[in-house]
Amino acid sequence: MMDQIVAYIKVQFDPTHFVIQERFKFWTTMQRQPRESIQELAARIRQAAATCKFASIADPLDEALRTRFICSVNNEAVLKALFKMKADEFDFTTAIQVAI
Repeated sequence: MMDQIVAYIKVQFDPTHFVIQERFKFWTTMQRQPRESIQELAARIRQAAATCKFASIADPLDEALRTRFICSVNNEAVLKALFKMKADEFDFTTAIQVAI
């Protein structure tokens, strides 16, 4: 019973469920800030990448296509729908279907 509770809590509060949104933020907001040193920029990029789970990408081409597509969508309702999905629940084709 306790194992089930722990598993449920992990599912509810695990930030990896939002990996698509983390990758979106990573690819769209990582710009060098005014007066930011190269070392500070590199540290900020490393920190942001930690929540993106890049090492778990099984199909890099599909991931690249899906991410580029999501970063290009300018419809907030579509983005909200995509960000609610788990990264392993959809691919590039599914992202297009959600957007339509």
